[in-house]
Amino acid sequence: MAFVALTTPASDSERLTTVSLLEAYGISCFIRGGAFSALYPGAQLGSRNALTILVPEEQLRQAQLILAATPEELENGESDTP
Repeated sequence: MAFVALTTPASDSERLTTVSLLEAYGISCFIRGGAFSALYPGAQLGSRNALTILVPEEQLRQAQLILAATPEELENGESDTP
């Protein structure tokens, strides 16, 4: 199973929210750079301590739709998410 980049969160709260939302819809994810940024917190310096959320390639489109949907769309099932 190949993982591809979905997004680079700007903050810890964005990371936690994104991961929780993906997991709620059954999409597994992996955070690249998580261990390094925990050792060296502070300003994000490109690939050094920036976090990237990766998802399985076959679930990328579904993950993008979930992140693009508004909370109301997700709650009412109005988005294009399967």
